Amino acid sequence: MTTITSFDTLKIAIRQWYKDRSDVDAYSEDFIALAEQWIEERLRVREMVATTSLTPTAGTATLPTDYLSFYSVSLLISANERKPLDLTDIRTGELQYRDATIAQESAKFTIVGTEIRTYPHATQNLELVYYQRLPKLGTSAQNNWLLTRQPNLYLRAALKEAAQFFHKYDESANFEALADMMVSSIQANDEAASFQRAGMHLVPPTPSPEQGVARAAAREAVHQ
Repeated sequence: MTTITSFDTLKIAIRQWYKDRSDVDAYSEDFIALAEQWIEERLRVREMVATTSLTPTAGTATLPTDYLSFYSVSLLISANERKPLDLTDIRTGELQYRDATIAQESAKFTIVGTEIRTYPHATQNLELVYYQRLPKLGTSAQNNWLLTRQPNLYLRAALKEAAQFFHKYDESANFEALADMMVSSIQANDEAASFQRAGMHLVPPTPSPEQGVARAAAREAVHQ
């Protein structure tokens, strides 16, 4: 089997793992793109975290183009002072702060589409700590941090999409269960490393009965 080290070798591995079907090649790039979307919906690890400063206008600022979800939002009071803002929904924010231009420091924020809104309107810059989208693989972008760290996650997620495309729904479900297990393991290891750095011990969660059944089915599929 091909060792996965790049976008091109990932495409070869998808064909090899999916019964060496030659008709997979025409769609492998689509399978990888769909796999990246699936992974982004689930994975949250430290490699995805970034920090940026936003300058609001009338209390509203545009989110970064690679924004996936927020980790924290703070008001930059000074170079050495930050005030964390609390999340609210847009309806509550608009009702609670009907005059959002009042001369008070911002206390809350909400995300609306591609914008962040503050209540009352922020006049200082904001510090946004957020999860970035994955750097997408392609012909001119042969690698990224996730492919280097977890090539098998990319492969299983892409195989899930391939099986679904070819109407092999049981196979797709098995590949998805394997990919889910990998995501859970990656996040548990990431959280454990974070807690260990803080001098704490993390006890992993007990899988639900449904997760146990899915994982058992996935393991059985691998050994068939």
